[in-house]
Amino acid sequence: MNSVLLNEFLTEEGNPEVRRKLLVSIREPNSRAFLKFTFNRFNIILNYEKKEVTVEDDLTVGAEGEFKISFEEFIRALQKHMP
Repeated sequence: MNSVLLNEFLTEEGNPEVRRKLLVSIREPNSRAFLKFTFNRFNIILNYEKKEVTVEDDLTVGAEGEFKISFEEFIRALQKHMP
């Protein structure tokens, strides 16, 4: 796991619109097990069963290109970096 990926995602693709979309998707009830968002470099997978977010970097292969974080921690990170 690599928390640098989270910071890179927030810096490169985490504009206010993306952050709001992700926050709404996490907070709203969802009957799906997973929801995937594909951006330019990163994919964000919301796992509603585990209440976990996976940040995937398309430029990095293997485990180093993936970071998992709880919904609560991801929400805090999104809010912390909002302009």
